[in-house]
Amino acid sequence: QRRKDRSKVLYDSLEGQVEVDITPLLSRLDDILADNTQSKSLREELKKFRDSLFDDVEVERAVLDKDTGIPRIDNQGNPLMERVVEQQPVTDLMALHRRRASDIEQIVKDNLGNPNSSTVIGLREDLTDLLDSADISGTYNLARRVYDPTKASLQLAEQSAIGRLSRMVTDKQTANAVKEIFNPDVSIQSMRNSKRVLKT
Repeated sequence: QRRKDRSKVLYDSLEGQVEVDITPLLSRLDDILADNTQSKSLREELKKFRDSLFDDVEVERAVLDKDTGIPRIDNQGNPLMERVVEQQPVTDLMALHRRRASDIEQIVKDNLGNPNSSTVIGLREDLTDLLDSADISGTYNLARRVYDPTKASLQLAEQSAIGRLSRMVTDKQTANAVKEIFNPDVSIQSMRNSKRVLKT
């Protein structure tokens, strides 16, 4: 909780301060969504991912003539205007951070352990990289190192991948060695033993 409180001070300092260009991420999403060789399931999940990066914004625009495409005018010579709702990409860093930690995080959790997982997590990390790069002060990156609300799902994904790898190995000693290799707290001696087992 203390780390969460400390990070909140850093996150709060970024409110309304940093604009992010998410065009590269949107382009990658659009490429995958347009690729009919991708599974229907993946494209459905990425459609939700993409939608989470947009806001519905009411704007005023000129009414265009259907035939000529030229703005229509009223009897006084003024252009006719209409209010319409358009989807606009979210550009505020902290607004994107909240989407990353809520809507997008839920999409990641919904796909843990299935074939969509690596693509969804990779796109979430692409967004993270854009947020880090946009904040030249480094505050956002520091805040995430203090407390990142999405860290738990990333650890679950890693554990799931390691678990699947170890289950592919039928020999118990080798399976344990696989788990030790990926254990960040493993001792030097255990690492040497695991390497020896995997070499045999």
